[in-house]
Formats: sequence, structure tokens, C-alpha cells
Amino acid sequence: MLHTAILIAHLKLSPAELREVLMTMSTERLEPSHIKQLLLYAPDEEEVKQYKQYKQDPAKLSEPDQFVLQMLSVPEYKTRLRSLYFKTTLQEKTDEMRAGYECIYKASLELKNSKKLAKILEFVLAMGNYLNNGQPKTHRTTGFKINFLTELSTTKTVDGKSTFLHILAKSLGQHFPELLDFARGLTTVPLAAKVNQRTITIDLNDLHATIQDIRTACQTMLTTAEDRFAVVMSSYLENTHPAVQSLESLQHRAMDEFTKVASFFGEDSKATSTEAFFGIFAEFISKFERALNETQATENLRSHRIASPLACTALLRDIRILVISNCIENRMFPSWRSRLLNPCLQDPELQSEPVEVLVLDSLTLVYRLCVHLLNRKESFAEEDEEEHDLLVDEGVVLHLCQSSVLRCPYTFLEAYDHPVNILPDSEIVCPAPRRLYW
Repeated sequence: MLHTAILIAHLKLSPAELREVLMTMSTERLEPSHIKQLLLYAPDEEEVKQYKQYKQDPAKLSEPDQFVLQMLSVPEYKTRLRSLYFKTTLQEKTDEMRAGYECIYKASLELKNSKKLAKILEFVLAMGNYLNNGQPKTHRTTGFKINFLTELSTTKTVDGKSTFLHILAKSLGQHFPELLDFARGLTTVPLAAKVNQRTITIDLNDLHATIQDIRTACQTMLTTAEDRFAVVMSSYLENTHPAVQSLESLQHRAMDEFTKVASFFGEDSKATSTEAFFGIFAEFISKFERALNETQATENLRSHRIASPLACTALLRDIRILVISNCIENRMFPSWRSRLLNPCLQDPELQSEPVEVLVLDSLTLVYRLCVHLLNRKESFAEEDEEEHDLLVDEGVVLHLCQSSVLRCPYTFLEAYDHPVNILPDSEIVCPAPRRLYW
């Protein structure tokens, strides 16, 4: 009875005042939340029998129980509460259901009438057939299930750097840029994906059932000077009938359009919900726009590199090499000197060597030299002939610095935009005594 006591305090109505509200079916003094709680804590049939035992001596009951006992004296107590709740919430419920069905209706028309989306789906099919070009022409796919659209972002290229969706966005940008804004004509689709059509259908069915129950109650309850239930609720149902009828008509139109658009895309409207159907397209739109933004950002970066003055300037000029003392302990930075490399040192035989091989070999030597120096226990002042074998030849340095790949920043970044795998194979220098940080 604790809940009932709390509810009585919130109502701020005496039992006599609440009885008057229920008999006149006035909604001005009761909030929908209060009516809902009164229904929630209303006694069931077994409890009603127990309460009736105290009808002649209500003083034996607690104050909350006395309140409930007085409410049970109101004819059709629960029916009146349900009718009051219906009356106070009908506008809000019909607005919610109408908004849901309007989303389904508009989204169905948008998808069915979108020429840009149709072109994109044709392009997806063509790309799929192109990627599967090993099949005979007679075995080419003529269509695909729409849920394949959600898999485009997980279908990656061989190098794993891009996805089918990125390739689609890039290809459309190159060949059909006018299709890139297709989502502007599908603004209702993401909203329809959030509408639970089964729930609003159940709500509409419950609405019709409640209306029928109220009509039946109006026919059975007698109208008196005190009891105005039949008069008030009959008039209310008559006034709200056009709105309910309009909502029912909208439901039929929305579901008819959904059936058509589902069939248009090869789906069975009875086997899928509107939420799942529109969700596929909403997910495709969201992921496509993300892939398009990423693709455009990459293209803008490349364009900036090409347009930058650095792109037309050599990466290396006046190539110099450091000349330092044999004594590493005394190699302070201010004492370092440099000199220009002699172009005569360039080895003609290096012209046939791929730049990638020379780069990897040079980096491997540098790595091995670093590990070797870390392993040395002798004084750095002593000469070590092995160090000379681990130095990159000046001719190789000159050849790499004059390579076209290394002289242009844009070309260099295009060629070396991934980690280089260096494999030191010398037993002398491996394993490293500690991790080397670059």
C-alpha cells in the first residue's frame, strides 16, 4: 500500500473529488501519469472481494485501503480510468503513429523514385561483374540482394588499404560526379530506419480495441445527472473519429508503398520489417559518405602536394656527406664537418640496380652498424676494421640522392608510404642488445 499512499499524496484530491472526476469524465484535474498509476495499482478481482468484506466497517482499514474501497464504489472504476487515459493521451499517440507512417511512406517513395541511387546500384553491379571477369559472359550476375550494400565497407582490396566502398566513391567521382549527392534525395530514409513499424501497428490495433470497448461501455452505462460517462465519451469518440480514420488510411497507404518498394528491390515485404529494410540503405548512405570524405581528403592531400612548390623542387640539393673523427667519444656536433660528394664517385654498374634494393640494402647496413656499435665493449678510440664494412658506399649514397624517386617529395611519398622491412642477417650484429628506436 506504500505506492498507493504516495500516489494519494501526489493527486492532491480527496476521494470525493476523485469520484467526481471519474463520474463526469473531466480531464482538467488529472495528469495522464496519475491516471496510469491509478490503473497500475487498481485492485484485481480477488482483491476486490477482500475489500468488500470491510464495506460495513471501513475503519479497520488503513487510510490508503479506505481510499481504494471508496473508489470501488464508482461504477466501472477501471473502465472509466482506461477511458480517461485514452482521452488524455489520444492526441500524443496518434501524432507519434502518424509521424512513423509518414516516414515509411515518404522513404518508400524516395527510394523507388531515386534515379541517382538506381544508377549507383547499376555501377555496383558492373563493378562486381568486372572484378569477377573470370566468369563467362553468360554467367554474369544480373542483380544482387540489397544487404550486399552493407558488406561493401568490409570487402577490402588485396593490399588491405582500401575497400570496395572507397573504390566505388572514387570511381563515381571520376566518371559520374553528379551522382555523389544522391543522399540529398533520400533524407527520410535514415528516419524511417528508426521507426519500429510492428510497434506502431500494435499501438494502432490497441487503439481500435480501446475505442470499441468504450463504445460498448457507453451503451451499457446509464446517464444520470451525476454520471456523465456515456454522454462525454460518445461525443469525444465522434469528434475524434475523422482523425483516427485518417490515421488508418495513412497506415494503408504507407504499407502499400512499402510493399511496392520492397518488391522493386527484390525483397518480400512480409519477410522483412521496414526497420531492417530502410536500415540497409541508411547504413549504406552513412558509410558511403564517410568513404567519400576519406577519398576526397586523400585526393586533396595529393593535389596539395602536387601544387606545392616543394613538389617541383629537388628533395636533396648540394649533396654532402659528414666527415667525422674516428674517435666517437669526441664527436661533438659543433666539430662535425661536411663536404660535397664527388660526382665522379658514381658507379655506372649501379644504374641497373633497382632503387628499392639499394634503399633496403643501405638501411640494413645502417641498422647493422648501429647494433654493432651498441655491442662494442672496447674503447671507441680503437679502430675497428669491421665498421668500415658496415658503412654505405659513397657511390651508393650519390646514386640514391640523384634518383628521380628520391628527388621529388611527391614521388618519394608515393613510393614509400608504408613501413620498410629491414632484415639484418649478420650473426655478429644480431640479436640487438636492446631495442633500437628510430
